[in-house]
Amino acid sequence: MKDDRKPGYYGSVKVGADTDGGYQASGNINYSSSKVDAYANLNYRNREFKGGGITSRLNTTDNSFLDQTNDSERQHNNWFGRFGATWHITKSDDLAFNVTGMTGGGDNSENIHYNSIDSQKNTIYTSDRMTNGDSDMKMYNLELNYVHKFSENSNIDLTVSNNQWRRDGMDIFRQSTVYTDPSQTANPLYQTQENDIKDKTWEVQADYTNKISDMARIEAGYKGTFQRNASPVDTYTGTTAEDIRQDESLYNRFLYNQDVHALYMTYGGKWNKLSYQAGLRGEYWRVDTRSLDFDQEFNGKAPRLLKKIILNFSRVRSFLIPCRKTMSCR
Repeated sequence: MKDDRKPGYYGSVKVGADTDGGYQASGNINYSSSKVDAYANLNYRNREFKGGGITSRLNTTDNSFLDQTNDSERQHNNWFGRFGATWHITKSDDLAFNVTGMTGGGDNSENIHYNSIDSQKNTIYTSDRMTNGDSDMKMYNLELNYVHKFSENSNIDLTVSNNQWRRDGMDIFRQSTVYTDPSQTANPLYQTQENDIKDKTWEVQADYTNKISDMARIEAGYKGTFQRNASPVDTYTGTTAEDIRQDESLYNRFLYNQDVHALYMTYGGKWNKLSYQAGLRGEYWRVDTRSLDFDQEFNGKAPRLLKKIILNFSRVRSFLIPCRKTMSCR
């Protein structure tokens, strides 16, 4: 923490495993000097889960039963990294840059067997439902921070950050049903569903602090958040993988946009043995959402837009706190 400290670095490496077959490894290194502080971290993790269950359900209207057995497996892996550096430009100015990133994915499978039994313990039908899915995920966050000290008691802290997250997922459903009564039949079901999510967020923040004296302190700041989110779901249905067609009735694309502007200011002081603080906060919040069906997305049908704007000011609050011998009144 001294300006004349000598450069130095340290690091570590970790490895681990669990009884389910998962494992992980990570390494990090840190560097520190009077002009630059930096760090880097890299982590890999693989996780595996296995499960299952048995359920028996009684329908009291006709005393029939539905027995269900299921087993599932999930496997996920990801790379996670962080890097950052702070440049001590002068004794009064610091500039920092941080980046965080993640990439990975996984797959899952589940098999469910249904057995429907009447009140006489005769099988009505058996059914099997198999689900297989996989997904890919990517995320990164960039942050730039600048701090300027006007004096030992006064500074301004500015931060700009951008966060982006994306997930591309695909699920495949297959179900077949066999009735004991040959006069009853059910077509097999084959369905695929794509669910892609994209989220982008910008944040801008500024905080000012000034300790005017031991008797008074002022703080003020601004924070802006700007988020854009889109999550389309596209479904194809048929009896086999060869004859599936886009199911327009199940198509949906949800859009969510949010802008938030917030300002605050507080003032605190002390009068004799009493301390007080007063503050004001204002917030402007705007949300635009759209849920688009197939015709609205591709055939020019006018979408329904939901817009909500809120302007809110928190009331000024002030309070007096008597100082006691056991309290620190600064």
